Amino acid sequence: MARAIVDEPAHDMTRAWRAWATSTQGGEAEASAVQAAERGLRLPGKVHNAVQLARLTGKAAIFIGTGGNNAAPLGIDIAPGTIRYLHVFKGSELSGAEDDFNLASDNFGGHIYYDYNPAHVSGQAQMAQEKVRIHHSRLIWFRGVTEPDDLSGGQSVLQHCYQPIIDAETVLAHGQALVGEAKLDVIKVRDLAGTLSTESGLKRLQKRYSDGMALKSILGVTLIDSASEEWERKQVNFAHLPELIQQRLEIVAAAARMPVTKLLGQSPGGMNATGESDLRNYYDMINGRQETGLRSALSRLDTLLIAHCGATIAPHDYSWNPLYQLDEVQAAEAALKRAQAGAIENI
Repeated sequence: MARAIVDEPAHDMTRAWRAWATSTQGGEAEASAVQAAERGLRLPGKVHNAVQLARLTGKAAIFIGTGGNNAAPLGIDIAPGTIRYLHVFKGSELSGAEDDFNLASDNFGGHIYYDYNPAHVSGQAQMAQEKVRIHHSRLIWFRGVTEPDDLSGGQSVLQHCYQPIIDAETVLAHGQALVGEAKLDVIKVRDLAGTLSTESGLKRLQKRYSDGMALKSILGVTLIDSASEEWERKQVNFAHLPELIQQRLEIVAAAARMPVTKLLGQSPGGMNATGESDLRNYYDMINGRQETGLRSALSRLDTLLIAHCGATIAPHDYSWNPLYQLDEVQAAEAALKRAQAGAIENI
């Protein structure tokens, strides 16, 4: 469940990607050039990895590599072909240096420089490699969950889902333990305490019921002494267990802001249940995150990308491709309605 909470929204926010506008003069050629640059730099995959890391760890950044001095500012008026590569860093790999308190700066509240700590390098290579200083203009930041009093920071999305996940796993574990107790045979033995008080009595009791279990496995019946033993079978009632488990899973889904069908990867249950409304609401939420989160985070990178391509289109002139796809019947009905509306307008 934790992996689905981290991975699925990151995948859905980037899998359909975006379409650049082609309505202006020369827009189609420029849009194709920008799309080709996105593919060449593997931008959709980099953004997916950055969003995934940010959701898991709280913060992540895309480093814009130009092959030059990483500590020098990177202006938006770069020459075509300047961007050579993009790297994704975890927030823990970058430590800030020199706070930026300039109110006129779009980096206000952040750091002017960041030092890259190659924590994944070990041994002699780690001793030989020094920290790399990077100017903030070369980093595009992504954040998981931001708090109202700390917009520059970030928390893992699992921070608010941890306890519901633990509660759901506890209920599932108890339910699994009950399976072994679903059918329990109880035999009442006269003077059991006295029999167990001696070693010979314990051995007789063990032999008695081991032989009894052997007979049961062969004959399928339970043989008891009618004078000194009573047998009964107790069964666990599982009537309300599925509802209890479902409630716990729904709480996890609510904390993750995901429908249960998306969280568990299962079809909706119940008669005439399609889950379409839940899925539409989820995709609307994903589109909102694309507009308020990804669009603002990618604003500077898009400006640099367009200059890198030598294009002149606006960095905001694109739309996110729809996540919800119509089936054949729905698409045919929509096309018919558009045709009928066009015919009415032409009358």
